[in-house]
Amino acid sequence: MAAFGETLKRGLIRRLAPLVLSLLFLGALLATTVADAQTQLRQRDGRTPTAHSNVVVMTAVPSTAPGSVVRVGLHVRNIYSLSLVDQSFLAEGWYWLEWGDDVQEILDQGKLNPESIVELANEIEQGQYSIREVVPASEELATPESHHLTVNFSGKFYVSDVPQRFAPFDTQILTIALQVKAERLASGPRRLRLEPLHSAEDIAGEEVGISGYELDDVSWRRDQLVYRFEAPPNGRYSRLSAVFAYGKSEWAMFMKWVFPVLVVMTIVIVSPSIEGVLGDIRLAIPPLGPADPCGDAGFL
Repeated sequence: MAAFGETLKRGLIRRLAPLVLSLLFLGALLATTVADAQTQLRQRDGRTPTAHSNVVVMTAVPSTAPGSVVRVGLHVRNIYSLSLVDQSFLAEGWYWLEWGDDVQEILDQGKLNPESIVELANEIEQGQYSIREVVPASEELATPESHHLTVNFSGKFYVSDVPQRFAPFDTQILTIALQVKAERLASGPRRLRLEPLHSAEDIAGEEVGISGYELDDVSWRRDQLVYRFEAPPNGRYSRLSAVFAYGKSEWAMFMKWVFPVLVVMTIVIVSPSIEGVLGDIRLAIPPLGPADPCGDAGFL
């Protein structure tokens, strides 16, 4: 009995060793892939200016750029219905603006309403999903500036990039971009420049979690879009984007991608050590006999 147990133990060790080595290899591969994805995310803010047709997108615009400043606050209460197939997601919350007398003078000269200062640049299907509600002055946030505006919003937003390089371990980026709306406010030496009003930690609300993902980082990103068309829009449009970086949940990745592989590997490795206790099973179809007088077939 002792010899049998020792033999069984050596057999199990010999067959489980490849499984353990495979687990170590998968763990190292997973850690390397996640690290590469995070490095790619950190390098994203240092992108060089890119050109698409007559539109030049300049990223990482310094806060010392010329223009009158409008400070932007954003609080995203809920993010839901993420669809990578449609490259879209739904979000709701509120944003608020603060500006001084210099910006108010520009609005008065152009006869523009405060609601014309910014727009949600990456919003799509506005007729079906978009909701805008200006908060009454009595309920607005207390601000040091003499002019301010608070807006509740709800809409469907476009996902510009669905990374596949490290799939399924990529970091998914979701953005909500506020951009100067009117051309009059984006041209000339007194054009508007959007600046964040608070730190990025205050952007995320209570319901920004997405099933299967973990929120890794929230940050602000300054962009400047230069349109070079003969007709409007023209000028330098300041854009301020709230960037949500979602990484795949380790448990979700394990259950969806690693666990099925481990099950198959375990069956392949362990099955040779399982003794066959059943005999051969043979199936046969009985031959049909000649038809009887009643027309029914009989069996031999």
